[in-house]
Amino acid sequence: MAYIKDIKFWHVDRYSGVLCDRCGTYITNIYTVYYSDGLVAHYGIECFKKLRQAGRLSDFGYKFLMKILKAIKYWNEELRLWQTITESEAEEKGLLCDLHTHGCYWEGRTFEEYRKFEIEKYIPARLEGCKKLLERFKNIDFKI
Repeated sequence: MAYIKDIKFWHVDRYSGVLCDRCGTYITNIYTVYYSDGLVAHYGIECFKKLRQAGRLSDFGYKFLMKILKAIKYWNEELRLWQTITESEAEEKGLLCDLHTHGCYWEGRTFEEYRKFEIEKYIPARLEGCKKLLERFKNIDFKI
């Protein structure tokens, strides 16, 4: 019985996509799924949704799994954003309000300190939380 150990989300440009391991469609929004038996598979969101039937998830379980997937997608996108963003871009997007808030922890610290914290601690902790939530599905057999 194979269960999901980890899921990573990648959004790549249209020239860097892969074929879905379930249906063979060319995809650029890629869910890379790591199974307990060592298999690594790439799915588009529609094929990943179809795994619900294979795993016999309840509606609640399916909604919960999709919520985890959305969170994984969001935090992976945030990580990529913070790895490349400049201070002026962050300021434009309103991401530095903590740096300018009187009396908060980040007041008076540099953008690079804040950026490093986001990349090395905050976002990885959120992704780790998502992985722990995935452990709730360890008894579900997701057949390909």
